[in-house]
Amino acid sequence: KNCIKFPFLAIILSFNLLVSICSYSANIQIQRVFDTGIFNTCITQDKDGLLWFGTEGEKLCFYDGNGLKKVKDETLVPMIWSIFVDKEGTIWFSVQNQGLYSYDKNTGICKRYESEPGNSNSLTCNGFNWLPNNITEDKDGLIWFGTADGLNSFDKKSNKFTQYKNNPDNSNSLSN
Repeated sequence: KNCIKFPFLAIILSFNLLVSICSYSANIQIQRVFDTGIFNTCITQDKDGLLWFGTEGEKLCFYDGNGLKKVKDETLVPMIWSIFVDKEGTIWFSVQNQGLYSYDKNTGICKRYESEPGNSNSLTCNGFNWLPNNITEDKDGLIWFGTADGLNSFDKKSNKFTQYKNNPDNSNSLSN
């Protein structure tokens, strides 16, 4: 007889707890801190604590704890796919079919890197896949990123790209 009372009591207490949680949570309101535009595609944080957002509508934005700021640069286009901050604090981001950009927050200079057909020291292509972490930096300071047509590295000292592409005749090359 005691065994029957315990499960019944546990069910009643669980139900009361659930009703209490539901009525409490109905009173919770979430305040919108900022609005970056239509759609956020990527986010990162720099060494100064700024949050950087790639967006579909407002391009490149950052949040400094006091408010949202938009990077004003006419060369920027919508739909930033991926964003990364290197060791020196440069913000790198890929843009849908528009190449790679770097942004120096101290000078406000935004630089665009594009594919140049026939130039092996440029990007393999301007198209980037929508992957959240397709830009990174190695221990030597090379910036690495994947495009729709291969892997690339960028040497900031020489300002040159190295391309790594699939070669169907070489079994040791990158795979597709």
